[in-house]
Amino acid sequence: DINFFFSLVILAVESVIGIGGNGVIFAVNLANWVMSRRLSSCEMILIFLSLSRFCLQSWVLVGFICKTFYPAIYDKENVYQIFKTLSLFLNHSSLWFAAWLSVLYCAKIANFTQPLFLWLKRKISSLLPKLMVGSSLFSLVNSVPFLWNTYNVYSNNSVANTTEQRILKDSNFFPLLFLCSIGLCLPLIVFVASTVMLIISLWRHTRKMQNNEPGFMDPSMEAHLGAIKSIFSFLILYIFYFVALSILLSNILANNIGDIICRVMMAAYPMGHSIILILGNPKLKQASARILHCARCHKKGTDQIVLSAVNPN
Repeated sequence: DINFFFSLVILAVESVIGIGGNGVIFAVNLANWVMSRRLSSCEMILIFLSLSRFCLQSWVLVGFICKTFYPAIYDKENVYQIFKTLSLFLNHSSLWFAAWLSVLYCAKIANFTQPLFLWLKRKISSLLPKLMVGSSLFSLVNSVPFLWNTYNVYSNNSVANTTEQRILKDSNFFPLLFLCSIGLCLPLIVFVASTVMLIISLWRHTRKMQNNEPGFMDPSMEAHLGAIKSIFSFLILYIFYFVALSILLSNILANNIGDIICRVMMAAYPMGHSIILILGNPKLKQASARILHCARCHKKGTDQIVLSAVNPN
């Protein structure tokens, strides 16, 4: 089927770009930490966020390849449960880390006079390690129950004497789905609240600057407008990811095309978010440019070697 193949290619491209982008973010921030012996709050979140996404996209890609080309292995109860449980843990963790990154941006950049916000602004750096550890444990608690009796796999012989694998929902599926939904909704609420607050604060500041100097666009105002666009794109990607993941977990679209569409939407979020993070960070942008330059030089050198071998004269 051409639609299936086309969707599969898009999913593969998104996954490879996302894995590469998050690999760059992880490597650059880890190298800065090793060389400087210091780790800022933002760098700490980026390390854990990029690592969780790198592992998630790699694991999802392996799982999808296994499901598509080796269904007999994938449909085994233990294999399926391991894939599902680890995917859920990495999904929950990456969503929480993205939410804490949004909270950090909000606390560092936004300006509000509410006492709770001012307290968060002072304490955010010391709170973040505890919040990240706590959310990781919470993600683990939400994912581990899926290891036990989440699905039963039955084999039935048809008239044609073939075996049909059917995954049936167990009696404890809906309580587990409710538990999983809580684990997904909480980081969504944190992310949306902090992102909306940050957008409102930046928008107010930009309007104030425009009123003070109408018709004049200085670099600071351009930076604020660029930040609003980036943060808004984070929000849209995050919501699309959440919707696609919820549909996938609920088995509403229990066919190959529906499954792939959800996975394509999910793969677009870590890929798009990593690209935006790289383009908005000078260090990451410079490192990515160097990597692409080295890759082009290597390809050029390889092509020259091949041409020399084919045409020695």
